[in-house]
Amino acid sequence: MAALAGGLGSAQVRASWRRAALAVGNAVALGISLFALAWLSIELTRQSGRVAAIWPVNAAAVVWLLRAKIGHWPGLLLGGLLGVLTADLAWGNPLATALELSLCNSLEIAACAAVLRRFGAPRLDLQRCGHLGLFAAVCVVGPTLFALPNLHVILANAHTAPVRAVVTWILADSLGMLVLIPPLLLLRSASMARAISSRRIANVAGLLLLAGVVAGVFLQSRPPLLFLVSPALVLVTFQMEITGAALGVLLTAAIAGSLASMGYGPQVVVGGDLTEQMVAVQVFLLVCATTTLPIGATLAERRRVKASLGASEARYRLLADNTTDIIILMNDQGVVSYASPSVSRYGYEPQDIIGHNTLEFVHPDDVAVAAEIRGGLFSGGQVDLSVRREYRTRTKAGDYVWLEGNPTILRDAAGRPTQVVTSYRDVTLRHQLEDDLVAAKSLAEAAAEAKSEFLANMSHEIRTPLTGVIGFAELLDAMPGLPAEAELCVRRIAVASQSLLAVVNDVLDFSKLEAGQVELSPHAFDPARLARDAVEIVAGRAREKGLALDLSLDPALPAFVLADSGRLRQVLLNLVGNAVKFTEAGSVRVTVSHETAPTPRLVVAVSDTGPGIPADRRDRLFQRFSQVDGSIGRQFGGTGLGLAICHELTRLMGGGISVDSKVGHGSTFRFEIAAPPAEAPAVRAIAEPLEIADGREANILVVDDVAVNRELVRAMLTPLGFKIAEAASGLEALELCAGADFDLILMDLQMPVMDGLTTTRAVRALGPQFQAVPILAISANVLDKHLAACEAAGMDDHIAKPIRAAELVTKVCQWLQSGRASPQAAVDAA
Repeated sequence: MAALAGGLGSAQVRASWRRAALAVGNAVALGISLFALAWLSIELTRQSGRVAAIWPVNAAAVVWLLRAKIGHWPGLLLGGLLGVLTADLAWGNPLATALELSLCNSLEIAACAAVLRRFGAPRLDLQRCGHLGLFAAVCVVGPTLFALPNLHVILANAHTAPVRAVVTWILADSLGMLVLIPPLLLLRSASMARAISSRRIANVAGLLLLAGVVAGVFLQSRPPLLFLVSPALVLVTFQMEITGAALGVLLTAAIAGSLASMGYGPQVVVGGDLTEQMVAVQVFLLVCATTTLPIGATLAERRRVKASLGASEARYRLLADNTTDIIILMNDQGVVSYASPSVSRYGYEPQDIIGHNTLEFVHPDDVAVAAEIRGGLFSGGQVDLSVRREYRTRTKAGDYVWLEGNPTILRDAAGRPTQVVTSYRDVTLRHQLEDDLVAAKSLAEAAAEAKSEFLANMSHEIRTPLTGVIGFAELLDAMPGLPAEAELCVRRIAVASQSLLAVVNDVLDFSKLEAGQVELSPHAFDPARLARDAVEIVAGRAREKGLALDLSLDPALPAFVLADSGRLRQVLLNLVGNAVKFTEAGSVRVTVSHETAPTPRLVVAVSDTGPGIPADRRDRLFQRFSQVDGSIGRQFGGTGLGLAICHELTRLMGGGISVDSKVGHGSTFRFEIAAPPAEAPAVRAIAEPLEIADGREANILVVDDVAVNRELVRAMLTPLGFKIAEAASGLEALELCAGADFDLILMDLQMPVMDGLTTTRAVRALGPQFQAVPILAISANVLDKHLAACEAAGMDDHIAKPIRAAELVTKVCQWLQSGRASPQAAVDAA
C-alpha cells in the first residue's frame, strides 16, 4: 500500500510538472511570437518612417488568450509583455517608454480578451451577427481607450500633426484585430473546413482573383480603380461566407498595406507625408472589413436558419408522409390546399384531394353536420373540444369509413381565422365496437330480463307447492294429540320445507343484489329487541345441539336507531344460523354495540367455538356460490350464497363485514352498518281481530286458481271466526263481488284468463263501495317490480308464498281494523 501511494504521488508530481512546463512553454512561445510580429511590423516599414498600417501584435495575443484556459492567462500575459518590451527596446525606445507602451499594450490585450470571453460565451462565434457586433465594438473601443495613457508617447514620436498621429495609431491597432482575429479564430472551425473541402477550386480562384484585383489597384495611382476591390471581396464572401470575408479582408490588408508602405497605391494622390497616406489606406481597409464581415456573418446565419428550417420541414414532412392519420389544409370554403400521402390508404393520391371541397367526400347524410362543424371553425371563436367531429367519408372504391377530425385554426395578423389544419383519424373500428357494444348491451338487458322472468317463474312454481307443504305442516303441528312418530314426521316436513324456502330466498336475494334492484327501507327500531328476537329464533336449534347461545348488549346501545331492520335481521340470522350449524360443541356468542366515531354505526359480532377457517381459504367466504370446503356442502348443505348476500347487504347499508378465525378455536364474524340514533316510532293500538266497524262477522273472499291454496287459507282463518268465500278465477271473483259485499279480498296474481292485477282493477271499477275494500295480494311473485305492479293495480299489501299463518292473520286483522281510509296506519302499526 505504501509503495502504491508513493507511486501515485510520483505520478501526480510528474503530471504537475508537465502542466507547469506546458504553461511556461506557451508563455515563452507567445512572447517570442509577439516579439517577432512587433519587430517585423516596424522593421518592414523602417524605410517609410516606421508607420505601420496594421498592428498585428494585439490580435495574435487576444486569439491566443481566447483559446487558452483562464488559469494560464497570467503566464501568457507576462510572456507577451516581455516579448513586446524586448521589441520596443530593440527599436531603440528608452526603457521607461518601452515599459509604459508594453504595459498598456498588455492591459489592452487582457481587457479585450476578457470582454470577448465573457460576453461571447460559451465561445466567440463570428458567424453570428450578435457576436460579430460585440467583436467590432471591442476592436474599436479597446484601442481607443488604451491609446489615452500612451498619448504623450505618441505625440513625442509623431512626425506629423498630433491628431493624425493619434488616428493612425488607433486605426492600426483596430485594423490589426479586425483583420487578423477573424481568420485566426476560424482557422480550426467547421466553416473553414467547409470552405476547404467544398468547391475548393472555385474558392481558390476567387481568392486569386481578389489578390490580382488588389495588387492591380495598388500598383497604380488612379483612385477610381479602388472601387474594384469591393466587388471582388463580396464575390469571395458569397462563395465562402464568413471564412471568405475573413480571408479576403486579410489578403486585401496584406497586399494593400505592403504596397502602400512601399509608396504604391491610389493613396499617393492624397498628397502630404506618408502618415497622411497611411490614414487613407487604413480608412479603406476599415471600410472593407466593416462591410464584408457582416455580409459573411449574415450569409452564415442565413445558411444555419435555412438548414434548421429545412431540417424542421424534413421532420414534419417525414411525420406527415408516414403518419397513418390524414392531414388536410383547407380554407374557409373547405377547399383543400394540402393533403398528406396517407390518403393513399383509401385509394386516393394527394392530387385527387387538393383543389376539391371536403364536403364532396362526405356521406350525403352527414353533409349538413360536416358543414356546420366547418362553419363553427371559421366563426372566429376557439375550437370547441366538446364537439364530436365525426362523419362518414367516401373512399375511392365507393365505401364509407368513419373519420374523426382534430382541427387547428390558422389566423392572420388581426386574429381572423384563414385556414384550418385538420388531422383525421380513422375511427371506423371504434364505431363498429360501439355498435357491437350497444347490441351486446341490448342482448345483456334482454338476458337480464329473461333471467329475472325465469327467477320470477321459478319462485312462483316453487313457492306455490311450498305454500301447501309449509302451511299444512304448521296446521298439523299445531293439532293436539298427535302420535309421537307423526309429530316427528311433521317436524321433519316443516324443517325440510323451510330449508328449501331458504334456498329460494337466497337465490332471489342475490339476483336482486346483483342487478342493483335492492332498495333499503330505513326506519326507527329497537336494536336490542331485534337482536333478542333473532337469537330466540335460533335458540331451539342451539339447544338441540347442546350449545350455549349467549347475547351481550352494550349498555350504551340507543333505544332506537335508524336503519333497515329487515335487512339487518336477515344478516344477523344468517351469521347466527351458520355459527350454530357449523359448531358441534361449545358456544355461540352474539355481541351488539353502538359506536359514534367517526360516524354513528351499529356493530355486531358473532363468535363461535367451531372448527375455524384456514387463512388460505378465507377469501372464498364472501364469494358467490363458494364454500370454504366443497365437501362441507354434503354435510351441512347450503348454496354458498349466504355470506355473499351478507357482504352486499352490509355494504349497501353503509358498512362492511369481516372475519377473524383460528383453526381449531372458532371464528368471529364482525359487521357494522350506518345506524344513527332515532326517535321512538308512533305506535297505534290494534283492536281484537274479529271486531270490525259494524260489529258483524268479517266476510273475506279468497281468489286463487289452486284449490290447495284456497283450502289452506280457509283452514288458517276459519278457526278465528272469519267467513270465507272462494273464487277459482278472476271472472268468478267478479261474479261473487257483484252479488255480495266483502270486507277484504285475498288475491292471487298468476291465474289463467284473467290475472290478479286485471281482476283487482275490475273490482275497483265495480263501484264506490269496492274502492274502500282492502285487497291483499297473495303470491309467489316477490320481486320489487311485482310489488310495484300490485300497488299500481290498486292492491293494498302483499303476503308472500309460502303463506305463514302468523303473517296472514296479522295482516288480515290489521286491514280489517284500519280499512283503506288509512292504510299507512296499519303499516306503522306493523
